[in-house]
Amino acid sequence: MKRVLKVLTDYSYLRVAQYSGFAHGVTSALGASAYFPTGKALAQPVLEAVQALDAFTEANPLSNTQLTAELQVLRATLLKALSDAAGEVNRLQAGNEAALRSTGFVLATEPKKRQPPLAPTRCEIVDGPSSGTVCIQIKRPLDTDNVKWYYTTDPTLPLEQWTYVLKLTDELTITGLVPGTRLYAKVAAINSASELDNLAFAEATPRFVQ
Repeated sequence: MKRVLKVLTDYSYLRVAQYSGFAHGVTSALGASAYFPTGKALAQPVLEAVQALDAFTEANPLSNTQLTAELQVLRATLLKALSDAAGEVNRLQAGNEAALRSTGFVLATEPKKRQPPLAPTRCEIVDGPSSGTVCIQIKRPLDTDNVKWYYTTDPTLPLEQWTYVLKLTDELTITGLVPGTRLYAKVAAINSASELDNLAFAEATPRFVQ
C-alpha cells in the first residue's frame, strides 16, 4: 500500500534556537497559503504560543529551577500547538504535496533523528555561601538528559584529569576549596544523541576562591 504523504506532527527534535524561527515561519506560510482559506485561524494558537515563548526568553536571560520549569511549560504549549495545526493540515490536505509544502511544516518522509543539545548558553562561577565554596551556574539547553561538570585549579591538565561530576541541575556547589586559588570550569549538556568525544562545552570565566 502506498503511503499517503503528510506533514510531521512531532517537532520535539528541534533545538531551542530553532523554535521561534520555525514557528513564525509556519504561522506566516500557513496564514498565506491559498490551499487553506482558514489558515490564519489555524495558525493563531501557534502564533500565540511562540510569542509567549519569545517574551519569556527575552525577559529571562538567566536560569534557575523555577524559570527552567516555566520554560518547559511554554515549550510544551508550543509543541502541542504545532502538533494540532499539523494534524489539521493532514486532515484537510493529506496527499497534496503542493498544499502540504505551502504550510511551512516538514514533510513526513522519514523519522527525524534526535539531535545532541547545544552548549549551555550561560556558564559562570560565583561565590558560595561560605569560605572555600563556589557555585557553578549554567543555563541548561532543552532536550538535556544530563549535565557533565568539569572543574580544576590547574588548567594545564588534560580534561580527563579534571574533577568530574555528572548531575542534572543548573547549579553545582563545590566545597572544600583553598581560598585564593583560581577555579576553572567547563560544562556540557548531553542526551542520547551526544557523542561523548565531541561535546559542546561552555567555559566559565576563571574565578578566585574566597
